[in-house]
Amino acid sequence: DADAFLTDWSHLADTHDFLPLLNRHNLSRSAALALADGRFARKLGDGAFRAALEAAARDQVKIMIFVPNPGCIQISGGTINRVEPRGPWINILDPGFNLHVREDHIAAAWQVDKPTVDGTVTAVELYDDRGDLFLIMVGVREMGVPELPEWRALVHALPLTAACPRPSIAPAPGCPGCPPPCPRSQRRDCPLSVRRLRSPSPHAASHSAPHPTTQPTHTASATTDFPA
Repeated sequence: DADAFLTDWSHLADTHDFLPLLNRHNLSRSAALALADGRFARKLGDGAFRAALEAAARDQVKIMIFVPNPGCIQISGGTINRVEPRGPWINILDPGFNLHVREDHIAAAWQVDKPTVDGTVTAVELYDDRGDLFLIMVGVREMGVPELPEWRALVHALPLTAACPRPSIAPAPGCPGCPPPCPRSQRRDCPLSVRRLRSPSPHAASHSAPHPTTQPTHTASATTDFPA
């Protein structure tokens, strides 16, 4: 029941209540965002994540970045300075923190708004072509304090995905007919769809690493380095 799910979303009191909400409604994060598109979520356009990093560095907006993996979640918070693209990677190359993200592995980027007792918490979330979350970026905030207004303004200024132009090709079964903006723009038969990417070999991934301290042994969309 989409209406019940969105009503429960509107009643969130803490960001940590979001996963229990998904579990109660038996929804993946990607499916939840599709249902919430236009109310609690906005699908961001190509280059939005790079634009967010560059704006945060330029305006010295304090951010937190979460990179989950099967063993742990790496977290960094504060201001960033050196944002550099190198090949398919967009990088933070600061003395105390390195982040390396394969932009060509970003199948979807979303602005996600979660109500809390302290006001709305705004996040930028990145998903790969399997629909798996691999990075979250939020503004630094303290418990009991609303999020930084400069962070919220930064996110709301990011580009959105283009509206569906109602292609002349026949829609796939289950397609609602691409009403603009299309909430299912990842369909393979839509000219604006996100094509599934063939992962490079581990050897190619290792040699694509933009920084000598980052030599992943598997294909990854995002990697982080912290000082020892």
